[in-house]
Amino acid sequence: ESRTNSDIVDTLRKKGLNGCESPDIEADDSAGQSPELDDKYRKFNEDIDLMINRQRICGLPPSSYDMGVSIPGSNPSGLLYSH
Repeated sequence: ESRTNSDIVDTLRKKGLNGCESPDIEADDSAGQSPELDDKYRKFNEDIDLMINRQRICGLPPSSYDMGVSIPGSNPSGLLYSH
């Protein structure tokens, strides 16, 4: 057990939690979740899906910029260098 893990376990014990000995939360347990929260996440996922589909429909190409760069001292004519 590392020093960090030991510190975490000590902190949990001080707070009244038993670290590794504390009871496991069951997968079915929906403590803290509500129908309103589920609706919020569902709406958020629908919005993301819609945004992705719109981007596909518009056919937006991935952005690639080709910018000229002035590199002092390396180009005696002072012209822009474009890669």
